[in-house]
Amino acid sequence: FDVKRFFEGRLRVAGCFFCSALQFFPLPQTVYKTLDALPFTPERAFFVDCGEFHRLGGDLEAAAPRIPRINVDHHRGDGMGTVANFVCPGAASTTQLLAYVAAALHIPLTGLLAEAIALGLITDTGGFAFSNTTADVFALAAQLAENGCDFAALRESVDHTVRVEKMRLWGALVQHVRFLAEGRVACLAVSLADLERFSATRDDLEGLVEYLRRIQSVEISAILREEEPNLCRFSLRSIAARDVWAIASALSGGGHRNAAGGTLKEPLALAEEHVLQALRHLGEGAHFFTH
Repeated sequence: FDVKRFFEGRLRVAGCFFCSALQFFPLPQTVYKTLDALPFTPERAFFVDCGEFHRLGGDLEAAAPRIPRINVDHHRGDGMGTVANFVCPGAASTTQLLAYVAAALHIPLTGLLAEAIALGLITDTGGFAFSNTTADVFALAAQLAENGCDFAALRESVDHTVRVEKMRLWGALVQHVRFLAEGRVACLAVSLADLERFSATRDDLEGLVEYLRRIQSVEISAILREEEPNLCRFSLRSIAARDVWAIASALSGGGHRNAAGGTLKEPLALAEEHVLQALRHLGEGAHFFTH
């Protein structure tokens, strides 16, 4: 399949989410947050790291079904491409798959492209620590390193982004973590008021659900974040033996076996109860909970 011909040399980025921890990375072109801001009417689309229309949100969710599209994704699902799908849940990150696409197009994995691919590997494998860190991941990382990619510098850039507001927010929030199932489940609900109290942003919650999973007894961690009074997002993490994808799927979410999430259109307290109910029913059986 000829990707270059599909786009006829015209490609712009729309609807891209870049958390504050990655703002250090230079982008090759302008990122447009809405379709209205694009300097042309989109006729084709290349969706990456997202395989379901409802996850796109906004005007992109409404417009996407009408546009011929390619989909490259590493989440479970069939993909939403009409021209081509490259969906591989076994991949550690979508950037891993894009590296294979680049290789097939004879595009050298050097410079900013190599760094972008490496950045995806670093973040999605937890610094090469998660169970998705396979031999293929190490092989690709070795190739990137041989091509001059500085993994240590990238990792330092990612890690050296903690704001004082984030530190204070976490210090307050961890006092309210709920431990269930004899300490094997950690759950935390974060309101808009919590963020406002510490002049924090949603990005300041990045990494907290993984932090809770590292607690010695915890096998599943869950964080619910209030987006609006009747809209919440939830994130789930687990040790290798526990499948949180099934839990997220029961709530119309998705993701991976050990990292999943979704959106619930309801108040924070109700959303928290529904996530805990799903954990009780699908978290490897009701026996996982003792109270």
